[in-house]
Amino acid sequence: MGLTRVLGAVVVAAAVAVAGCSASLGGSVTSSTAGVTSQPEPAPGADLLPTAEVTSGPEPAPDSGSPLLPAGAGASTGTTSGTGLSDAARACVVVGDDCPGKTAPTGEEVRAAAGPKVFLELVGFWEGSGGAVGAWGDPVAEHVCTEGSAGRGCGQDFENGTIRWREGVGVIDCAALNCVALTFDDGPADDTPRLLEILVDRNVQATFYLLGHRMHGRLAEMMPLYAPAGMEVGNHTWNHPDLRHLSADGVVRELAETSARIEELAGVTPRTLRPPYGARNSAVDTAAGAAGLAVVGWSAGPEDWMPQSMEALIDRTVASSSRGAVILLHDTYPATVDAVPGILDGLQAAGLTPVTVGDLFGPLPPGTFVASKPGE
Repeated sequence: MGLTRVLGAVVVAAAVAVAGCSASLGGSVTSSTAGVTSQPEPAPGADLLPTAEVTSGPEPAPDSGSPLLPAGAGASTGTTSGTGLSDAARACVVVGDDCPGKTAPTGEEVRAAAGPKVFLELVGFWEGSGGAVGAWGDPVAEHVCTEGSAGRGCGQDFENGTIRWREGVGVIDCAALNCVALTFDDGPADDTPRLLEILVDRNVQATFYLLGHRMHGRLAEMMPLYAPAGMEVGNHTWNHPDLRHLSADGVVRELAETSARIEELAGVTPRTLRPPYGARNSAVDTAAGAAGLAVVGWSAGPEDWMPQSMEALIDRTVASSSRGAVILLHDTYPATVDAVPGILDGLQAAGLTPVTVGDLFGPLPPGTFVASKPGE
């Protein structure tokens, strides 16, 4: 497929300064290894899937003192202008004729707003990777951008992953950059919108591993926020069980129900699984592969479920990170979200570029296990 067809497939979706539509969304660890693994990630309480083979526990109480979504905020899939975020911190997604509060721009206006440089660099990287016959496959969704104080970030979805571009960096190419994958587990949470504002303002994209049992009520209303903010979403199971202790059918239910809920509410299909506690074996990997998911552990982070100061959260995250690392954090802890600006500053000072799991590894075959990028 050539450049002409890609142009036809790309409708720019930009959080850029077009009239009435401009704003930003703001700014010792054990690594998994092959075989049977278990890591000391804390277990949130869980509502059960019907007939699921896990022990019942209480639903996690909402974090206190966190920004709440406005009454009546929708949880529908599709285009969103940042539901639940402050007016001064919205990514206005321009797709076709849908831009709330503004007359839809013409195609020329949209392309001019995103800039030909972004488009050409994304397409150039895609074509250099083999185009449709390469690892990425054909484009499947619109080119989406966000705008923060640190500049514009854009991404284009393809069949097997997303290619991203950042102002001042260009296409995110982890063969050339000192990348680390930034991941957040156990959401959605009350502090998720605040975290998204921080990340978009800093022009940083991360991967969020979501729990199915949390995607209901008020927390479900946050689900449409991830994709417009340029974030990647992964499967963290429904109930947070140790998957090694479930039957094959039990594992299938945990993964299938969670992926279906993510697709319903966020409008994206997860491509990776973060097994709770990092607990996995060959049977778990096989089940993940059958569900179309690669398995992702971690190799760095501050163990943020342990009480510690903000300085410790920042220092331990940065000290444990090196090129190719996968960093584990949780947006369920307000203290962790408070520390994110300092963590980003520390990673930058160390010459590291925080990215999504997909950015770090590229398209991963289902059933593959990774916890860091070998050779990085």
